[in-house]
Amino acid sequence: MKRGRILSPGEKLLKAQVAAKFGKMMEEKGAKVAAKELGVCLASFYKYVKGDDLPRFEVLKRAHKKWRCQFRYIDFDAVLPKYRGLQRPREEQYVLPFIESVATKDVSVIAVEAKRPNSLMLRLEVKFAS
Repeated sequence: MKRGRILSPGEKLLKAQVAAKFGKMMEEKGAKVAAKELGVCLASFYKYVKGDDLPRFEVLKRAHKKWRCQFRYIDFDAVLPKYRGLQRPREEQYVLPFIESVATKDVSVIAVEAKRPNSLMLRLEVKFAS
């Protein structure tokens, strides 16, 4: 029995397509060169070619960018246009309607823990109006 998460039917189809395209690139470039261009280890590349594993989105994005691979089930320009070049997305704070009703008296600090030299874990209790 294989370990790992269960793939959806769409992910299985994508995995098969990745295996075919990466296999073709392995024949053209060689496995070591192809793996290096994708920024993955050789063992992972062989798993992708064999169809045993599905690469992360970043690996698929590099294959699309470097090798001009088109994947039937991913449109990189439509999916995440702001991620071109794999930049970090801009962080924004979204105000949700139920948060507007929270007053200072409704928030109390339960615990403060130093996790690392540059980070804290803050545990809060927030009472929402019903």
